[in-house]
Amino acid sequence: MADKSIDQLNAAEKIYATDLFVLQQSGSAKKLTGQILLNWLTAAADGHGGIQSIAKLSTSGLVDTYRITLADTTTFDFVVTNGRSITGISKTSTSGLVDTYTISYNNGTTSKFTVTNGEKGDKGDNAYIWIKYASQEPTESSHSMGDLPDDWIGIYSGNASTAPTDWKQYKWFQIKGEKGDTGSPATLVTKSVTYQVSDSGTIIPSGAWGSSIPVVSQGKYLWTKTELQFNTGDPIVSYSVARMGKDGSGSVSSVSGVSPDEAGNVTLSASDVGALPSSGGDMTGAINMNGQSVSGLNQPTEDTQAANKGYVDAAKTAANAYTDTAKAEANAYTDASVRKAAPRNLLDNSDFRNPVNQRGQTTYTFGENGGFTIDRWRTWLTGSSLTVCDGYISTTARIFQRIEHVDMSSTYTIAVKHLDGTISCFSGSFSNEFGEKQVAFCFVDDGIANVCLGTDGTTRELVWAALYEGEYTSETLPEYHPKGYGAELEECKRYYQKLFSVGNFGLEKNYVCGFPFEVEFRTVPTVNVTSLIDMPEWVGRNVTRVVTNATGVQYIYSDNCKSVTHLVEGYATADL
Repeated sequence: MADKSIDQLNAAEKIYATDLFVLQQSGSAKKLTGQILLNWLTAAADGHGGIQSIAKLSTSGLVDTYRITLADTTTFDFVVTNGRSITGISKTSTSGLVDTYTISYNNGTTSKFTVTNGEKGDKGDNAYIWIKYASQEPTESSHSMGDLPDDWIGIYSGNASTAPTDWKQYKWFQIKGEKGDTGSPATLVTKSVTYQVSDSGTIIPSGAWGSSIPVVSQGKYLWTKTELQFNTGDPIVSYSVARMGKDGSGSVSSVSGVSPDEAGNVTLSASDVGALPSSGGDMTGAINMNGQSVSGLNQPTEDTQAANKGYVDAAKTAANAYTDTAKAEANAYTDASVRKAAPRNLLDNSDFRNPVNQRGQTTYTFGENGGFTIDRWRTWLTGSSLTVCDGYISTTARIFQRIEHVDMSSTYTIAVKHLDGTISCFSGSFSNEFGEKQVAFCFVDDGIANVCLGTDGTTRELVWAALYEGEYTSETLPEYHPKGYGAELEECKRYYQKLFSVGNFGLEKNYVCGFPFEVEFRTVPTVNVTSLIDMPEWVGRNVTRVVTNATGVQYIYSDNCKSVTHLVEGYATADL
């Protein structure tokens, strides 16, 4: 009963002589047997016509008050004190290794107890893996080994922080087999040459091929099929094609330099024979009018048609007016272009309307020292957060991007557009730190340029940001042009990539073969393999070491790989 309240117990339907009750009498708790209660009830009801009902009147804490009503309406009240039960246990404080817990009871009282946790254990020894190579299996008399790949590989696994020089501390495996036997030479077994006539010289005919050369009509094509079968492999098939020419005896080869068509006909124009066309057509050579004019010309509708004087004079006047207007517009455009010519934006992933977000979170919240959010941007404020919204980002943190190859003494301009349409713009040099810390500012840290979009905890809603070389004002600031998501993604992958690939396992070497990165990193990245799955068994395997360079993962070492194919998941980072 200690773990339940009275209300949680099953209701009794009768009272037996052997039942036990607890009651409060004269300020003390006493036990009451069922027989005593029955005797008392019988004596109390004697002369009153028997008991009509027993009902609970009220509850105060653990005490219930009941009333007995007799047949003649006489009543007697008595109380029953219930037992105390636990309603909850919770940890309420911690001091060093000691946790304090509080027990709550159903009567409103509490009690406490403490639990002392164990102290942190000593740090274990570091584990290392070293690899050496040899041209032959090392022995007592000959055990030269080095770092360049060779026929034998030796693997050390232990606590030595530098590669052991004793060849016996390595386990040796032969990784290059003996030279195989020379294969059988290729010999020609059969050869066949067949022929077929076709109307096409480009489409291989689908009809029956014959071993005899057929009769080919003029203008038709003769196809030759050669098939070679060697002692191994599939047959080698090749085709050649030739066209049977038409009989040209007695025909005209050309007239006035014009060759006949396929039917042998020659079509001549006036220009072919030097005549002046009577109606339409073309002619060659100049026309000498002997000082006479050409009259009756229509208004020209094409560039090659002649025009009369009135048309030419009107066109000249219109051209002069157009030239003056075009010159003024060109001057104005040139001035505007000089003001608005867009320099290169030095920031990566600067279009917050559609940012590159390889880590895949919608909201980033950080504790002490912050962390990376969308690609190339990180924060350092404790408890700060960044949310990727529809067409902008919302941040309560100072987010910053570190940039290489910047001249710290040159003048730069940082600009940022807010969701309300306003644009903040500041100019200066990184070496002198410029901008407004609650909006945008630039500074140098550890010899690297930093661009920070600032806030003191107030929410900022940002659309884009840009860093230009040179000094600009809000009036001369170039129009923002995004680089495009594909270009931004490729640039961001020089700093961070998620890994999801399949590697084949070298059964005799305890390693998984590597794979190339999607984009070459700016430098050798740090690779974190979060999952190495044995695909046939779908069982996770441990990773002891990863060998990589800027172009890809070379090897993933494991001491419990079993199958040939493994699924590799994780990420690689070379962020500044």
